[in-house]
Amino acid sequence: MKHYKTLEEFEADGTEPRLFTMPAPEYRRIKAKTQSQIRNWLKSPSYWLAVQQEPPSPTDAMIMGAYFDALLTGDGIEHFAVKTWDGRTKEGKAEADKHAGKQILSAGAAADVLRWRDSLLMNSEARQLIEAAQKQVCAFGHIAGMPCVGRADLWIESENHLLDIKLLNNAEPEEMSRRLTDGYDIQAAMYTALFAHATGKKREELRFTLIAQEKHCFSATPNFTGLYEIARLDIDAAHWQIQKSLAEIANAEVFGITGYGHRVISAKWQRPVPTGGFNGA
Repeated sequence: MKHYKTLEEFEADGTEPRLFTMPAPEYRRIKAKTQSQIRNWLKSPSYWLAVQQEPPSPTDAMIMGAYFDALLTGDGIEHFAVKTWDGRTKEGKAEADKHAGKQILSAGAAADVLRWRDSLLMNSEARQLIEAAQKQVCAFGHIAGMPCVGRADLWIESENHLLDIKLLNNAEPEEMSRRLTDGYDIQAAMYTALFAHATGKKREELRFTLIAQEKHCFSATPNFTGLYEIARLDIDAAHWQIQKSLAEIANAEVFGITGYGHRVISAKWQRPVPTGGFNGA
């Protein structure tokens, strides 16, 4: 597996397909389609375009989730800082300057994330999978003729197993199943396709599992952790959706997008029509 320190090293190589590691800030500079872009497109083409033109700042929940991942994988932890200073004082401002460019968490938020990290590691199966895996492995290749890239939290090559760590408000099985088509299936399909392509395996040989940790207000406990392997049927359906979306994105990049468009619409759930006809005016 190759390691690149910069985007320029990655681009100079030109090998395809490939597995590699790379610092997260450099990885995000790669000009290729990602599972997040597909998910944005499925939300709406207009939303996809807006995010491309004006990437939103990370929310507090996103920062906590990224910090949670970093604590468990050891990757990129240096890009975070816990705020222990008073920004109103001269000393505090100097301390803040030292952490310029980092993601900042409050002391309370950091303590919560540490407690949830400890909760997850109390689950012996999750802990063993994390210990056995390579961390933050990237795959690059073409899908539907377009360059695509993905960065998996965990990759166990000997088991053809991809895993992603999630910090969620609700990690119950029923909720995870309900939210599957919110984008988890797209991520699973994109990553299994890219990693299969890069390793010379068949997509069907790869597994994709979510290690889900629920945010909770209790002391560290394994009672709010779940491991959810996504069914092959759902991955196959999402793979078809990815190919369709990439073709639509390619078309949009050539011809542009203007708002939600002009179209005839009909109710998704039709109101019942009386069988005896209408009375009155």
